[in-house]
Order: sequence, then C-alpha cells, then structure tokens
Amino acid sequence: MQNKGFTLIELLVVISVLAIVSLIAVPNINDTINNASKRALNEQKKIIKSGAKQWAIEHINELPNESSLNKWVTLGELKSDGYVDKDICNPETNKLFDNNNTKVNIYLDNKNNLKYDAVFTDSDISCSDGS
Repeated sequence: MQNKGFTLIELLVVISVLAIVSLIAVPNINDTINNASKRALNEQKKIIKSGAKQWAIEHINELPNESSLNKWVTLGELKSDGYVDKDICNPETNKLFDNNNTKVNIYLDNKNNLKYDAVFTDSDISCSDGS
C-alpha cells in the first residue's frame, strides 16, 4: 500500500523556506511603504509651498519690502483664494493639515530674493473624515 502525501520533513522544509522568504520580504515591504509615505508627505508640502508662491506672485504689493519683515499666509487663505484646491492630508499621520496653523512665511533674504519657510501642523480631522 502506498501513501500519498507529504512527509513531516518535506513540510518542515517548505515551512522553513517560507519563513526565510518572509524574513527577507517583510522588512523590504515596510521600508517601501515608509519611503512612499515620506515621498507623499514631501509632495503634499510642495503643493502648499507652490500655492504660496503663486499667491506671492499675485499679491506682490502685499509682500514685505525689507529683509527684516515677513508675511505669513495660512493654508486656509491659500484654499479660500484658490491656490490650493483641496484639503491636504499628511500621509504619515492620516490627519488633514490644519487650515489656520499650517502656514508659509514669505520673506526677502539679504539679496532681496523671496524665500518661503513653512510650518506644517496637523488638525484633529482624519483624512477619511475630511475628504
């Protein structure tokens, strides 16, 4: 009589191979997800800064004319004026950026070039609730 099936050794070998593959694959997958999240966050920040740059072009007369002065523009202002067209989500925290506390500082450097520094603050609203 012949038994069909796998021996215990064969099953242990397959399980061992699967364990080794998962030990290699899981950290790589986690790194890929984390890197994608960081890239997405950087893109979201670029959208906000780009909106502020567009705002600055169209509101040049409201900008500081001395290097010691600056102008803050909030995300809420950028959205209401149409420079940012939607709620922006922080992919690392899954929270929307706060409309009042996420803002861009526009100022002149020593060579009279416009510079943009941003402060990014999350709201209490999750991305799925606000979008």
